[in-house]
Parts: sequence; structure tokens; C-alpha cells
Amino acid sequence: MDLDLELDVDDQGGEDGGEDDVHEDDSLDIPASLEDRKVRANRLKAAVLWTVGNICDEEANERSVTFSREFVAVLALLTFEHAETIAGDLEAFSRHAKRNTVNGDDVLLQMRNSPEIKQHLSAMLETIMTEKKSAIQKRKNKPPT
Repeated sequence: MDLDLELDVDDQGGEDGGEDDVHEDDSLDIPASLEDRKVRANRLKAAVLWTVGNICDEEANERSVTFSREFVAVLALLTFEHAETIAGDLEAFSRHAKRNTVNGDDVLLQMRNSPEIKQHLSAMLETIMTEKKSAIQKRKNKPPT
């Protein structure tokens, strides 16, 4: 779905509003400029818009309805803003626990008011942890070569 949506980004910077963020996808510790952050945020917004547009197209075809371009754009913007809110909450939870990394416990805490989602995520987290423990155990039991 080809939609025109003006993408703008507020300067949210790091904790202190400075420009000391680091590109996570680079192996070098190169500070990200404000312009780099804006470009990345705009790309992410565009990806959310494209994805929401595709989902709306699929649903429209399945249900024989139409969605206006404005509806799709607003839904994409709401989705993006909700994801930003959740990300901020997750960061706050990890900082409160004196950690630098968001983990599964933070996600479960975020979903505390959505019991069905929390139950599904708990099962997924348990599966991941079981697989991780199994892999560690296999490495420990593997004879040296």
C-alpha cells in the first residue's frame, strides 16, 4: 500500500538529551548524531506504516471492506507511538532493577494488565529458558576434542 505520510521525529536523545547514543548495529562505538537518529526513526516509522498498510489490505480483502488512507496512516502512527511508550516503560523497568538490558521479566511486568498476553509470553519465555539450559548442559557434557 503506497501512502503519503509526513514523518517527523522529536529530539528525544539519550537520558540527558545529549548526542551520546551509540549505533547498536555497528561494531565501533561511534556516537549517533541527531540526524542519524532522525533518519533511523523515520525508516522505522515508514516500516510500521508499510506493515500496517499490508495488514489492512489483507483484512480488507478478507472482509470485503475498505480502509481509507487516512485511517491506515493514523493507525500506523498510533501503533508507532504505543510501541515507543512500551519501549520507554521497558527501559524504566530495567533501570529500576539496576540493569542495562531489558529482559523477559521486564516484558512480563509491562503486560501485567493483559493476562492472556502475559500467559502466552510466560510460556514462550519458559520455552526459551528451557532450550537455553539444554544447550548449556549439552556443552558441559560434550567430551573435549
